[in-house]
Amino acid sequence: MDKTEIGQFKNELAQFNGAERFYRHPMNQQILFTDGVKFFAERAGAFWLLDILATELNEIRKVEEFIVVRLNVTGSKAVLISDDGNDNVLHTKNISLTDAPEGEWKFYMVVADRDANDRVTMTTIMLPSEY
Repeated sequence: MDKTEIGQFKNELAQFNGAERFYRHPMNQQILFTDGVKFFAERAGAFWLLDILATELNEIRKVEEFIVVRLNVTGSKAVLISDDGNDNVLHTKNISLTDAPEGEWKFYMVVADRDANDRVTMTTIMLPSEY
């Protein structure tokens, strides 16, 4: 995407608020994602991002109620940084090759449900505008 297309893409993402539908991640049934996140993954060719969040952040999401995920893309490389919302970094991953659009892309992972023993059973990935 060129800069104009990236700007348009950001505007399209900002239109998502609330969530009309949730999608279950195929590799981790305890992870849901919203329409806006699905739109991002489809348009940015970034379903791999959801796979990373569903697998590599699986243990972290069980102890953190709220996780801020930032995907910083420069050229064909990216850095994925997850923190607790107070800039305390929980996880970092370098992505050596991506065709996701350049820029910083932010997502939230929020605990959606717990069982009777207070264990996290469901986490939702959403855009900030959907929070």
